Amino acid sequence: MLRPRRWSIGLGLVLLLGGCGDDGVAGGGAGGGPAIAGAGGTGGMGSPPAGECVAFEGLTRWQTDIDSDDALFNILIRDVAALPSGDSIVLFEFSGIGDPGFPITYAGATLTLSGQNDTASGGFVIRQSADGSVAWAKRIEGEGSSNELAAIDVDDDGNVFLAGRMWSETIDVDGVLVDGRTSPGTAAGFAAKLDDAGEVVWATSFGEYGDDLTDTPAISVSPSGELVVSVTWQSRFQFAGSRYAGIGGAALAGFDDTGAPAWSLPLPSVDQAAVAFARRDEGGLRALGHFDASFVIGAFNVTKDPAFGQQAYRLDISASGEPEGAKAIQLPTTGAAQYQQAVAVTPRYALLQGNGGTDDSPSYETTILARVDGDQDIWANSMETPGIVDDLLQDPDGRALVLGAATTLETCGVADPSTMISRFTEEGVEDVRVIIDNKVGYRRSFALTPNGDLLIAFWDRLVRTKPLPEPE
Repeated sequence: MLRPRRWSIGLGLVLLLGGCGDDGVAGGGAGGGPAIAGAGGTGGMGSPPAGECVAFEGLTRWQTDIDSDDALFNILIRDVAALPSGDSIVLFEFSGIGDPGFPITYAGATLTLSGQNDTASGGFVIRQSADGSVAWAKRIEGEGSSNELAAIDVDDDGNVFLAGRMWSETIDVDGVLVDGRTSPGTAAGFAAKLDDAGEVVWATSFGEYGDDLTDTPAISVSPSGELVVSVTWQSRFQFAGSRYAGIGGAALAGFDDTGAPAWSLPLPSVDQAAVAFARRDEGGLRALGHFDASFVIGAFNVTKDPAFGQQAYRLDISASGEPEGAKAIQLPTTGAAQYQQAVAVTPRYALLQGNGGTDDSPSYETTILARVDGDQDIWANSMETPGIVDDLLQDPDGRALVLGAATTLETCGVADPSTMISRFTEEGVEDVRVIIDNKVGYRRSFALTPNGDLLIAFWDRLVRTKPLPEPE
């Protein structure tokens, strides 16, 4: 039997990505940045002495900002993904905006509404080339102020998938009208697939008349190229011939390659909703969620440890939605977070937010990185700089990259708190930490290109960096 062990978290290499001026723009190099103790260039990038930081100049390739008076209020970047070609796919969301909010410019491209609605909500899907220029931009628009986009994903052929919720009777996906199929005042889901050139392959809504979706927290594309969406609902939800009813619940919904409903997998309650997906190396998907009561799914019992008020779980499903494994993620009771909030997952790792608190008021202040690719979970200690975390990636060498907020960086000469990216080896040792800037509240997600570049999505801008350096 493999004995679980706790990783030690050691600080290896700390990098400063540009400056931290009043505008929060990552500037590359020393201009406008704070004084950095021990910054002597890029040579000798081993672990620095305690209390010192090593500067890495020129890590930023380019940055694109949203140019609009409504940016950060009604227009923001929701998500980013990397295509196999190395280009980026950026998902914009806009809410409750009429003509005064548009047009906006992004990387030299002008984004406009259809002009059919006095007030509109929806988003844009934008393909941005490796040099930062816009290759194409596609509009998703519905009447009213409440339509929402959840996330995007891409497959190995460069197709782009998206999903969200709609309250309007129809939503326009680049000229393809999708009927909401639900009753006034309730929300249906919608999903679409675009090809590599941005042309709509299919667009559809899901949920029937009277259904009301309360969230679409996560989407993914299976290794075979089909879209899977996590949904939560109240009163009832109908999909792929199944009908779920009650005071509320959660389910996974799978589409076939034509966009038709293919299968659904109910989860016991809204509290067990999956919040993140990852493609499994052996096929199918891994879902991550959290729960507050033991439950059964398929042939698997997921038992909550009574030492925890809320616990994380992982669920493996086949391409057809069949459960192939499910278990509660096991943390050592001593010093472990009593309330675990699932954040993100990869084939090898899970990222959790957690802390103590009370049943009525849990607080999520500790970041926990867990390795979950074995029969038993191999765990990291809480990360050295607790704070809010946003996203998790796994690089081709099997290392974990964590996007979040650093809260104890005074020795680096950087405003506290600041945005950071930390990289961890397979053994749980932190070997690189990149300090980006002090706009903590505006991070969204990040993606890794095939050549190792990072795409970091803030609410108001997209930053592309060179690959993280390797410590000597």
